[in-house]
Amino acid sequence: MSERPILVTGAAGAIGRAIVERARRPAVLGLTREELDVTDAGAVARVFDSLRPRVVINAAAFTAVDAAERDPGPACRVNSDGAANLARACAAHQAWLLHLSTDCVFGEGFAGRPHREDEAPAPLNAYGWSKFRGELAVAEALPAHVILRTSWVFGSGLPGFVNAVARALLRNGRADVVTGQVGCPTPVDDLARAVHTCATRATAGLLEPGIYHFCSTNPVDRHALAGWMADWLSRRTGRTRGVLVPCDWRERDIARRAANAALDVEKFERSTGTRAPAWEPAVAQLLEEMVLATERPAPNMP
Repeated sequence: MSERPILVTGAAGAIGRAIVERARRPAVLGLTREELDVTDAGAVARVFDSLRPRVVINAAAFTAVDAAERDPGPACRVNSDGAANLARACAAHQAWLLHLSTDCVFGEGFAGRPHREDEAPAPLNAYGWSKFRGELAVAEALPAHVILRTSWVFGSGLPGFVNAVARALLRNGRADVVTGQVGCPTPVDDLARAVHTCATRATAGLLEPGIYHFCSTNPVDRHALAGWMADWLSRRTGRTRGVLVPCDWRERDIARRAANAALDVEKFERSTGTRAPAWEPAVAQLLEEMVLATERPAPNMP
């Protein structure tokens, strides 16, 4: 490969896949866990020696929050040690690293407004700590880095709150919805575009290294978001509005969650000249796709 490629780790995951698909450049190479296990420092070194990447986008992550609370080991190996391995390899090959992180690095502070990049993280669960340690490892090993934190990512094929509520409403006409948590739903397509914007500008010297936040611009409570979805589905299908059953997160989750997961995107918008999205159009598009999927006739059995 004549041009030094852009490597995307975790390319089998929904976020990594979206980043690769939206690259529109032949020099972007997605690597699955089978092709590059970021927890294996020797494997990382060998891949870097062979491919000599100029940019690495790290979408490899352990994201099962409750599973991490039961056993932090896998999350630490991928989110902390894996990030450190990539950062050290990038430093050795003079490559940029764009590392994806999460709102879960923050705790209960600053409840009255979205979290800014300059606030001190204080994770409430093992997953958040593993991601925060990964951030620290990247910043310590590699000056040429961008850490991009995001929140409540949703889209076709993704797990998470938006997709789960939509499936429950369409299948059962009801959904259990956690109350008292505010965040910023982030369309996966917009996140992929933001990743490429940051990578392009950083390598061109147009974006300062450091931490940035990217998510939708309008924070919303989970229950209010579910209500918006139930209203949309009722209008679209003509069915009775789905029933939302409020529940306390402590009744459903093992890991502790922050009440405020909203992120401030002003630094990203100012630094890139790009507007962060509202969540409503993308949620409506996802719901439309899911409705159409339920309306398709079942294939004829042989």
